Amino acid sequence: MNVEADLVRYLGAKLGVPAYKRVPAERPASFATVERTGGSVEPHRQLPSVTVDVWAPTDYEASELAARCCKALVAYESEPGVYAVHVGTVYSIAPDAGGQSRYGINADLITEPID
Repeated sequence: MNVEADLVRYLGAKLGVPAYKRVPAERPASFATVERTGGSVEPHRQLPSVTVDVWAPTDYEASELAARCCKALVAYESEPGVYAVHVGTVYSIAPDAGGQSRYGINADLITEPID
């Protein structure tokens, strides 16, 4: 299972905004990015850690999108090949050079092994 690719697909469908692996050159007003930031791989499962950043025009919109993302991540546990999801830290990030507000969400998962 490719956790990043699957979460990009899943969150794009669940959040109502596009999701990407990297920030696109032409940014939508609101979107999400998914990055595997750690974890381990075992013979019969993997234990990935991921960070999802959500981007929006205002702090309020970013915080609302972060809340929707947390709910979607918890529900991701019912997807095939996903055994557990623990949403950890949710935090505000200062706007970047593009001026968009951003929140980060860290999650730890247990999934089926890498294909």
